[in-house]
Amino acid sequence: MSSPSRFDGRCPVCNGQARNLLSLDFSERQWLPDRVSLALCDACDFAFTSPADAEEYANYYSATTNDLLFQDGSSAQKQERHQTQTGFLAPLLSEREPRRVLDIGCGNGGLLRSLQARFVQHHYHGVDPNVEVHTTPEGISFSRSWRELEDTYDLIIVSHVLEHIVDLVEFSRIRRLLAAGGALYAEVPDASRYADFPRREYLYYVDRLHINHFTPASLRRLMERWGLSVIWSGLHDFQYKDRKPYPACCVLATDVGRVPAVQGQADLLTFAMQRYLRDESARAEEWRQRLGCNPEVLVYGFGDNFFRARNADGPLVGCRVRAVIDRRWKELSRSRYVDSYTFIDLEQALESLAHLPVVVTVSWQGETIAQELLNAGCKQVFIL
Repeated sequence: MSSPSRFDGRCPVCNGQARNLLSLDFSERQWLPDRVSLALCDACDFAFTSPADAEEYANYYSATTNDLLFQDGSSAQKQERHQTQTGFLAPLLSEREPRRVLDIGCGNGGLLRSLQARFVQHHYHGVDPNVEVHTTPEGISFSRSWRELEDTYDLIIVSHVLEHIVDLVEFSRIRRLLAAGGALYAEVPDASRYADFPRREYLYYVDRLHINHFTPASLRRLMERWGLSVIWSGLHDFQYKDRKPYPACCVLATDVGRVPAVQGQADLLTFAMQRYLRDESARAEEWRQRLGCNPEVLVYGFGDNFFRARNADGPLVGCRVRAVIDRRWKELSRSRYVDSYTFIDLEQALESLAHLPVVVTVSWQGETIAQELLNAGCKQVFIL
């Protein structure tokens, strides 16, 4: 999908007009836009990327396994996070009477397994478009679409799902799956604290897959729009796959009791996003100063991190990229990017360009790749 450059800033929560904060180019990837804008709706204290086509994103997730939180992460990290969430939900599941629990966007069922191990009396069902479960404990079942479900559930879990949903109004139909008196647990990245948890990669929190950027206030407001009352809210900062803490917030909402009217609040996310973008700009300037004596560089990796670094005043703006080292160099040499970049493998780089500094732009295993480059004969290596 090659997206239009036109900014289409209708807020997916209130349908009001939002304002553009910045635009970013990304690498070409099937079904995903290669240019997005980060928009902010002051009325909802909510940010989102635009444009986003619901059908195209559905195609992407159906074809792609996206355990983005823990790709290349350790099983201990996953288990620790699931144990914390199990603790949050324990008061709802401690009764002896069997309950029905639904986890939408369950991945391969890690949280369900954690819940089932502690509360065996309940029935658990997980939904994920590309779930692959080879062994299923008794009491847990799986399917690929929540739209096909007809039962109701006493607890519905949407953990790190809402940030990926293009059409939040359509997704609110999960409300019909909630049994009378049931509860919904929602957990999302906390956009109000991005600046407090910077990642190595430039503008890491702005991408094409995390479409929606919530604060605790806007997450609560979404629940209220769905006709639910928030009875508990909290923070859940967990160890991420880069082994640094990741900011998240969560709520527990129910249909019991009066739903308060949606009230306007101060534009907290405006200040939080401005601080995050300002801090990222300062980090990019530090990088440009480090590379200032090297106007020509080699780059290792041609993914999203590379593209972010090359626009929006990123750290590689102003650098001449002599060549890009990538394992897919033959494929990329036939792509539409060949007019802008030269693609080579490591052997070619060492033959004629080993004197140039190499900037590693891959998101994961950067340290390992940097050491391999040094061992192979590269003189200077930076990890971006």
